[in-house]
Amino acid sequence: MKFNETLNLLMDDKNYIEKRQLTLLLLLTITLISITLVYMIFYYYFSFIIAVYINALAALSYLFVPVYLYKGKITSAKLHLIITFYLNIFVLSFLLFSKEANLHYYLLAVPMFLMFLFGFKNRYINNIFLVTALFSFIYLELHDLRIFILPLSPMQTQYFSTTSLFGLSSVIFFIVWYTDKLNKKEEEKLNKTILELKKAHAEVKTLKGLLPICAKCKNIKNDGSWKRLEAYITENSDATFSHGLCPDCAEEIYGQQPWFNKNELES
Repeated sequence: MKFNETLNLLMDDKNYIEKRQLTLLLLLTITLISITLVYMIFYYYFSFIIAVYINALAALSYLFVPVYLYKGKITSAKLHLIITFYLNIFVLSFLLFSKEANLHYYLLAVPMFLMFLFGFKNRYINNIFLVTALFSFIYLELHDLRIFILPLSPMQTQYFSTTSLFGLSSVIFFIVWYTDKLNKKEEEKLNKTILELKKAHAEVKTLKGLLPICAKCKNIKNDGSWKRLEAYITENSDATFSHGLCPDCAEEIYGQQPWFNKNELES
């Protein structure tokens, strides 16, 4: 099934804001799964089998995000995504590798994830994850851990540092790019709506105010002259007239004719 078809399936009966959140979460999930799978290949190449298993579990955990979205649990999907990301980086940084791998730099993406996923409304959730991520990053950066399981050679340290910085840059670029794309899309939609409203306003003619009308002939006085009702309405609105006879007027005019039947007109 194509991505757009999957997205349309998840978006049934959702409003525009929810659709945008679904799109964002699905794209972010796909991005994180892709990065996780790429690192699995790196770990397998260096024979870090434990790290391969950990990333495989993280990739499987990310797959629960679309399940939450399908059930309409958007907040649960967001929490699951950010918790899985944090735990994956936490285990790799604290337990498997030393800080020289620079995997803890991915924690710097957490504040952007929080802003991207929760905005500024859920301050309690934002503060918890923000403080936890920044504290973990600062602790790893300032302390030389001695409990890691997989030591790195100088070549491996350089390799992991480069890929970590590149991966972090890619994630930040994705967030900035997609945010800019959303803003441009919103701006284009707003401009289109404004143009449509201006066009509709220019085409609409409204009759309002006190209109002096003759009690007998129903002509309307306008700018000192009297005009027929049909002419005035036609000039000042988009309405047009077609003429006919009501039953009473038809009887007044043709009532003496043998062929005239008022009942047929009224029906």
